[in-house]
Amino acid sequence: MRKVVKGLKDILERELHLYNNILDLSEKKTEIIKSGKVKELEKTTQIEQKLIYQAGRLEEEREEIIEKLRKEFGLKKDIDMTKLLEHLDKNEKGIIEKIRNELLDTLEKLKERNNLNGRLIQDSLEYINFNLNLLTNASKQTTYSNEVKKGDQPQNKNLFDAKV
Repeated sequence: MRKVVKGLKDILERELHLYNNILDLSEKKTEIIKSGKVKELEKTTQIEQKLIYQAGRLEEEREEIIEKLRKEFGLKKDIDMTKLLEHLDKNEKGIIEKIRNELLDTLEKLKERNNLNGRLIQDSLEYINFNLNLLTNASKQTTYSNEVKKGDQPQNKNLFDAKV
């Protein structure tokens, strides 16, 4: 296996490992969101941000390797992985394609998990807003009278002045 192709394989494997770690963390995050542990959610999100930063650095390394391969094969600038694979020998192509497919599968699972976590957080916020509205509406003065005097304005006696 050529040195540049081995470098691509190594980067893809490192990315796969990193994204699997992010996926595990996202699954843990789902349970944290369900249990309402805000402090733990903050810690998990900070760890996740560090891992995402690492993923960005790996992405840059992968792009450099792909650029080297592009030049080696004399290909145009905007080439995707599928077109690049066509220029590798059968063995190299099989190895890279396998890792690439695992990576795409992991990224799809991660996307689904992040969507679930987003919906859970949105539901939690809606629940909080609902409860805030109940609290603020419970303090409004209600009168049952036919007569409305000019200048009488209903008074809001809200517990909170701001909405979350």
